Amino acid sequence: MKYYFSLFFLLVCAVPVAAQEATCGCARDSIAYADCDTQQLKDHSFLYWQYNCDSAWLTLGKINGDRRVINVVREIPQITYRIGYNLINEYPGSLFFRTGCAANGPCNYVVVDKNSGKVLKEFQQEEDAYVIDIYDMNNSRYKYNFIAYFTVGSDSLFIYQINERRTLAYPFRGKLSYPHPEASFEIVSVKGNVIRLTYRDRKYREKAFTIQL
Repeated sequence: MKYYFSLFFLLVCAVPVAAQEATCGCARDSIAYADCDTQQLKDHSFLYWQYNCDSAWLTLGKINGDRRVINVVREIPQITYRIGYNLINEYPGSLFFRTGCAANGPCNYVVVDKNSGKVLKEFQQEEDAYVIDIYDMNNSRYKYNFIAYFTVGSDSLFIYQINERRTLAYPFRGKLSYPHPEASFEIVSVKGNVIRLTYRDRKYREKAFTIQL
């Protein structure tokens, strides 16, 4: 009797491990397509990647048991780390991701509703938007609750307020040093409701653009 109980116990304990391996691995490729560790969020929800030989998918889980797949990489799952969603920062009701990074080009950005998993705002870098490079701001984790960007064919700088989910436009008359406007900006600082963006003009002189929210 003790023998059968021990065998049953081992079989039950082995099921979750087998299931995890089936959705986080590819038998024909030893390279990990994604990091399958669970990423805990501040509201006790969580993110985790799974993958097989054909695709990789990112799931947003809630403590009530709800699960929503919010990103799928099908074409080349081997480079999920580059073209899949990568969390930049978390907000009370939203998640801000980097995604779609080209091998030698810019990344795209997306804001996702933390409850529904739906896309709230998407920025296709150098196609319809020029998001100011968030990874060069003081070389630190992006901690602001807004996204500063230009749009193709517009003379305004836009501020998307992540928590308020609204976009504000500010006329911009500066002459920038690079054809792609986002490359001219170097530092962003915030004091109260004032945003200060430092950039280089066509003569590579340091200038500042100040926004009062």
